[in-house]
Amino acid sequence: MGIEEEKQVSSSAIKTLAHGDGYHAYRPLLKPPLDSDHIKKRYEFALMYQNKTIHFWNHVIFIDETVVRLQPQDSRKRVWRQEGERLEPEHSVASVKYGGKGVMFWGCISWAGAGPLVAIEGTLTGSGYADILWEWIPQVKQSLGVQSAYIIEDHPKVHQTSDVLRIKNDLRLTDLDLPGYSPDLNAIKTVWSVFKTRVSERAPETLEELKRITVQE
Repeated sequence: MGIEEEKQVSSSAIKTLAHGDGYHAYRPLLKPPLDSDHIKKRYEFALMYQNKTIHFWNHVIFIDETVVRLQPQDSRKRVWRQEGERLEPEHSVASVKYGGKGVMFWGCISWAGAGPLVAIEGTLTGSGYADILWEWIPQVKQSLGVQSAYIIEDHPKVHQTSDVLRIKNDLRLTDLDLPGYSPDLNAIKTVWSVFKTRVSERAPETLEELKRITVQE
């Protein structure tokens, strides 16, 4: 055996050593691309609200829209198989009709619990978003027992039209100005993740069934 062959170490040996030292293979954490300005604003936001009391957070409404799909792509799923077994039924995940389609929903949560879930037909516009706020936010404020409320939401252009700003003012909503690229600072994002998993487990096969199951969940 030559000197070069003696220096070679198999990948399995490296994995064994790594596992022995507490290292394991994980998928990397997905994070938004933050520049120095984003980081600065996130830090300032954290400092501003880190010592707020429960009384303050009782008045906060977390708002967001999300798309629930018939067949969500889940890269976490894996199967154990041997070469040549790719097409075996037990190693497949069934697709459904209109697999790429889904329904957009508006929702909100607060200290008091979950607010209404509203299906959005077509593309969300500024006037449509204003209508949703005007119709549903009053009952959320009532459940909180407040006249004025704070909101945390993303800031796409549709959330900042003149119609929307006027409605927010009429509803006495104060935007806490969530920094850009900060989905992790909006509590409803975690709720959406749990929510979508529950819907997916019930395997809806049509858009109408998807809407019904989503509202039930």
